Amino acid sequence: MNDPVSAEQRSATVYVRLRNVTKLYRSRRESVAAVSNVNLDIATGEFVSIIGPRGCGKSTLMSIVAGLIPVSSGSVSIAGRTVKKAQTEIGTVFPDPILLDSRSVLENVLLQAEIRDLDEQEYVPRAERLIELAGLKAVRDTQLFGLSPAHRQRVTVCRAFVHDPPLLLLDEPFAGLDAAHRQQAVLDLQKVWMFSPKTVLYIASSVAEAVLLSDRVIVMTPAPGTVEADVAIEVPRPRLLDAATLAELKPYAEQIRRIFEGHGIQPEDQPAA
Repeated sequence: MNDPVSAEQRSATVYVRLRNVTKLYRSRRESVAAVSNVNLDIATGEFVSIIGPRGCGKSTLMSIVAGLIPVSSGSVSIAGRTVKKAQTEIGTVFPDPILLDSRSVLENVLLQAEIRDLDEQEYVPRAERLIELAGLKAVRDTQLFGLSPAHRQRVTVCRAFVHDPPLLLLDEPFAGLDAAHRQQAVLDLQKVWMFSPKTVLYIASSVAEAVLLSDRVIVMTPAPGTVEADVAIEVPRPRLLDAATLAELKPYAEQIRRIFEGHGIQPEDQPAA
């Protein structure tokens, strides 16, 4: 069982730190702020989700942490080192999976080992276990061509975990799935993360998935996005979709929904929590 990271643990083991992060996009006529003065600490092994209205800069923040775009002001550090370039040691998952259709599920999961020039055979047992936890065992040797979007996105999640990275960045990985498939994919992600806990920054598609997966949910304001609330989810794992767990998660989900409603925004959601 993985209990949520406490405030004391978080303050003692900060792995990702954002300080006064602002990002401006400039044109000839004006500058537009995507995010403004964002401060955030993520502890080692902590699962933190970011949720907010469309256009609030969630994906911009993730790209900044990954080192793909620079800050306009402020600073970002990972393991005490300032982020100044693309971070190659981390794992990433984006909404649109990039996969090799001619290869099998297992071969796609092992791509991380291949491109990093690691011994692929050494990672096969880990890859097979991740595939099983993600509900993909039956299609382990099946080519990606023709597999459903739900299967394909779970392959990308396994691939992100397979080389055992210290940090995972997941940008709305299940946003393109229907409610039923998204719900199962979220539960499978929880299984994979509990098997191989990582520090995770997760851009959530809905309130329900955020509270089910996370140690903390960061709620962003409308653009330019900044942190409006930091909600600790103090419910032990595994979190299932049974009546008892949903009753425990419900107050957190309602707290987050009230923040959205305070801005006159109806959050995207799904039935759970």
